Amino acid sequence: MKCIPLITCLLLPFGCSTSQHSLQHIDDVSLELEQHLTIENGTQKVLPIPLFWEMLDQSDVIILGELHDHVIGHAFQQQVVRHVMTSFPKRTLALEMLERDEQMVLDDYCDGLIDKDVFVKKTGSTSWAGEGSWDRWYLPIIDVVNESGGRVVAANAPRRYVRV
Repeated sequence: MKCIPLITCLLLPFGCSTSQHSLQHIDDVSLELEQHLTIENGTQKVLPIPLFWEMLDQSDVIILGELHDHVIGHAFQQQVVRHVMTSFPKRTLALEMLERDEQMVLDDYCDGLIDKDVFVKKTGSTSWAGEGSWDRWYLPIIDVVNESGGRVVAANAPRRYVRV
């Protein structure tokens, strides 16, 4: 099994900013995204974007990290997920921001049995990085997977166990 351990995205020129910027929708930055990215492969060497996409295509597991309040990072995550779902349909995306005991609610949303407002209310996923961040940054990534026939898994341990 081949795995890209963690591809560190140094998002320039924005660095490690906080939520002082407006909460743009990730689709609003996707068109200009690659001009703001520098990708490192864990060896402190810059990786050209085309090589990055080739590496994704050769991997069995892809792990993405994020800065919760960084629109370009989330837009890049969406592009990675879209690329994987286009290249390898019906794959699975595991999300740490949803808990295992929320899987049925997530499935109901993905199956169209409930709308996003009910989904958000039942999971409490309203704001991870400022008001509106769930709708603008996280839900669009879930929708990419869902629309391409993939599966989304709520992968985190339930809060009641984590608190113990």
